[in-house]
Amino acid sequence: MYGLQNKLLEKSKSMLLELVKKGFALLKAALDKFKIQTEEIDYITAQADNVFSEYMENGLYDKIDSVCEDDLFDRIVDYSINSAEYDIDEYITSLLDERTDFLDADRQAVMSFFHKIREIIVAAQIRYGIKDPENKVLSKQIQAVQASLDATAKIEEYRTRNDCLIGIIACKIDDPRTRELSELPENCLLNLNPYINSFDDVQAIISKIENFKNNLNNVTTYKVKLACNYSLAYLTGAVFTQKTSNLVFINRDNEWSIGEADKIQLNCKTIQKNNSGSINVAITVGTTSYIDDDVLVFIGEDTGLFSIHYGSHIQTSGQFNAIGNEITKRLKKIAKNNSGPINLFYRGPVEIMFLLGQKSNDFGRCTIYEYGFKERDIQKRTYEKGITF
Repeated sequence: MYGLQNKLLEKSKSMLLELVKKGFALLKAALDKFKIQTEEIDYITAQADNVFSEYMENGLYDKIDSVCEDDLFDRIVDYSINSAEYDIDEYITSLLDERTDFLDADRQAVMSFFHKIREIIVAAQIRYGIKDPENKVLSKQIQAVQASLDATAKIEEYRTRNDCLIGIIACKIDDPRTRELSELPENCLLNLNPYINSFDDVQAIISKIENFKNNLNNVTTYKVKLACNYSLAYLTGAVFTQKTSNLVFINRDNEWSIGEADKIQLNCKTIQKNNSGSINVAITVGTTSYIDDDVLVFIGEDTGLFSIHYGSHIQTSGQFNAIGNEITKRLKKIAKNNSGPINLFYRGPVEIMFLLGQKSNDFGRCTIYEYGFKERDIQKRTYEKGITF
């Protein structure tokens, strides 16, 4: 008699264990279906183990199994992820109404079981940052949709806002370009002409640039025309910093906006070994000619010289940003491996100097040297010390 009872008890335990395994499989399948994170699944199943065990020990799990065939785990997970799309109690009740063999106690047990599973799923979502404590959905899918909507809104904002032309002048040459910029309204013109040959009071120049910058806003696209020397273009970029990205530079027939960069290859080499504390870098962009020889004559044979060259003309914004990024990386590496400030010699579009100024925090203190293009006697042309920042 006792042997038969033991066999029936073992068989009952075996059946209940199979039911629990089946429940775990259904729950995990539902979690996988809705692409729950692995660590979240582990947390949910670990917590659910206590609930499964409780119902198995009380002989109630067969009641749970009898309604699992209706994809209830899928429904519970879907409901937990997507908040109150429908009433969970109403749905479970509708399933149980079809079961005439269910007593009220059975109904309560099933209802309680699935509420506990849902509570575990919601707790896991809060734990792993998918919901907040108030059960507001923060799922990746909804975040992705929101990001898409935000992007659309930004595009629409861009379409409706006005572009504004601003000019930066530090040039006494009287040509159509400078005259055009000089005629801009005062709030659209940064006139640095008083500082063309006077770099002693850098803070005064910075204050002038900051006052101009503070009158700009973040919702307008500013089209920038530069007619200035390299020193003041560089300093203006440094004051604007990389946080100012709503700029489009106009260089002759090209427009270059700040943003994504292409992949490009710079020609970089050490021309002369460094035997002193200063670092000299000769940069040429958009020209087949190098300035290395002119710089070597100026600095002499006792100081080092690094050369950075990009021979192609800049056609696109991707090229423009790539040149700025790659030169910055190279300057950062040079500054890190050498002592002393950087002496920067440059020939190329002035807009690149503005861009390097924006990125100047990456490579530190720098002195810009200006070449005397205005000197009619070629033999007397040389470099003059510009701004240090």
